[in-house]
Amino acid sequence: MLTDNVGTNIIIDRFAIFETNFYGAGNTGVYCLEHLGRWKQILDNIPDIVISLSANRDKLYIGTEKRGIFYTSVDQDSSETTAATIPTTK
Repeated sequence: MLTDNVGTNIIIDRFAIFETNFYGAGNTGVYCLEHLGRWKQILDNIPDIVISLSANRDKLYIGTEKRGIFYTSVDQDSSETTAATIPTTK
């Protein structure tokens, strides 16, 4: 059973890896796997079902079912994480 850093059970079904960083997205947000094997929540306000997750350098890209693609900075030195929408065209 997976738990986050406060012991809450979580379901993570999308994963992304960049270098030595391991990320996951699930029913309660986006997480980063810490060194001790615990999942630390880095983003909790995803507005839709996550269908894809990709990591590149200091950015994490989150594809959602109906709301498009979001990205967030995953700078390890930052204590604040917010998501921004990537505009899409039809």
